[in-house]
Amino acid sequence: MHRRYSAAELTRFRPGWNARLLAGHAPGLEPVAEKYKARLLADIEAGRLVVEESGACLCGGGDFLPLAATDRFGLPFGSLLCTRCGLVLTSPRLAEASLPRYYNEIYHPLVFGTERIAEYVNFTGYGQGRLVWERLSPHLGRREALRVLEIGAGTGSVLHEMREAALADGCRLEPWGFEYSRDCLDIAASRFGITLLEGGCAEALALGRSFDCVVLSHVLEHVSDLPAFLADVRALMRDGTLLYVEVPGLMVLHKSPWYEYDFLKYAIHAHTFAFTRQTLVGVLRRFGLADIASDELAYGIFAKGERTPDEDFAAVDLVAYLAFVERELGYLQGKETLAVKTRADDEPTDGGA
Repeated sequence: MHRRYSAAELTRFRPGWNARLLAGHAPGLEPVAEKYKARLLADIEAGRLVVEESGACLCGGGDFLPLAATDRFGLPFGSLLCTRCGLVLTSPRLAEASLPRYYNEIYHPLVFGTERIAEYVNFTGYGQGRLVWERLSPHLGRREALRVLEIGAGTGSVLHEMREAALADGCRLEPWGFEYSRDCLDIAASRFGITLLEGGCAEALALGRSFDCVVLSHVLEHVSDLPAFLADVRALMRDGTLLYVEVPGLMVLHKSPWYEYDFLKYAIHAHTFAFTRQTLVGVLRRFGLADIASDELAYGIFAKGERTPDEDFAAVDLVAYLAFVERELGYLQGKETLAVKTRADDEPTDGGA
């Protein structure tokens, strides 16, 4: 059992390590992103979108260490570390009731910098669906057919790639998905021939169907009311159903050039929680979902199980890790710049081979 340190003790443990993160920042944004950042703030000011303080942690803890004051857009959504369980929370956060409107109207152009969502068919990158299938299939055994549900299905690209990968393995995959963005629903139908339904877990439950697999690919970190959401997810599962969960792992920031190795680029108001492998597994265990496999990236495969205490995780370990990444940020970013330059130097010129 790890000793638990208070926020005051953790502050003394690595004094000043996150001074830059707490100072806040005002990054330069592309015009479309700047437009939707202003719209988000206007909608909050007008009450069209509701924000709330995070309150107590899921573990019941109420002692928090502030990690950062703003998110990657310079928006005043801070990051707090629970000193009891090591989970990172965003506070304030968007209220659960505001999420459908936010994801339908603001999220995609703000985050991806374009109002033409069709330009970003694969929000999590090409090959994500194949990767999900590769991780799941060893735990499924030989199947001729599967019914798979994805919550937060985006444009349907993950389901499409899963269907293609399963077919190559001799398995017919029946895709079902729910998504809030109407633009994404249209893309899924026109590009992949997949009919997604508008909504989330509650709407999926109303179908009254059973599923062999439930997929949450970069979705769990977006949920505000996690206890209610996971209760609904568990209700969607029968004995034998596998749940695949993937989130942006916090303990691999030093391997994440897409965030420029920077916690300020990692943090975003749309993510109400930030997970390590251990906190992801611990949260799901608390709600009766037993881990079968997991990784620090972080992903996990789960089945219905008994509610169990959290896996022990020392918040001090996360502070030490983030302090290390912050200290070495210049080196990590410089190494990436050198790697990009080296790749460019190795490319043939017009007269090259």
